[in-house]
Amino acid sequence: SGYDNTAHSTTHTRRTVEKVADTIKKRSIKRIAEIVLLFAILVGGCEPPSGPFFADLPYIRPYPDWFAQTYLKASNTGTGDLFGYSVALSGDTLAVGAQREDSNATGVNGTQTDNSALDSGAVYVFTRSGATWSQSAYLKASNTGAGDELGTSVALSGDTLAIGAFKEDSNATGVSTTTPTTAGSGASDSGAVYVVQRTTR
Repeated sequence: SGYDNTAHSTTHTRRTVEKVADTIKKRSIKRIAEIVLLFAILVGGCEPPSGPFFADLPYIRPYPDWFAQTYLKASNTGTGDLFGYSVALSGDTLAVGAQREDSNATGVNGTQTDNSALDSGAVYVFTRSGATWSQSAYLKASNTGAGDELGTSVALSGDTLAIGAFKEDSNATGVSTTTPTTAGSGASDSGAVYVVQRTTR
């Protein structure tokens, strides 16, 4: 018929592209808003905002009861300890690593006041009863050594806790059921993992 639909097709394509771009832009903005607001609620204890823009944010409206429950610190807070560098949560138990804690204690619930093992590291275990959190254990390596940085990583499953000390210096190999009692030597910064088992609650 001699009808040229090129112009019509071009206009339709341009409108489609513009519509898709506008949708992506709106979704991106909303996604950023979701992340920012969730952070504000969980960390800052802020109340969810109101208004039509926020009405359908999935992290806000379906779960309006998020709030800051507690604020945790070490039982022996020290400058530069990096408490909170690593965390692991399992049920009502929370393990918190402080990889540059300095005490020369060893094992479970040792003396925390002698800071002669610089950056040896420690892990703090907290338990929750109802809405109340309390520290239940202070963990050090069985062979605490300066610079070992115990608590660089933590992993918790039920009553089993694995703790990384990525700068431990022992030249031991493989798996040992006997815990070492002297600071490692022979393989500087070779690293180690300590597995701790809880027997009572």
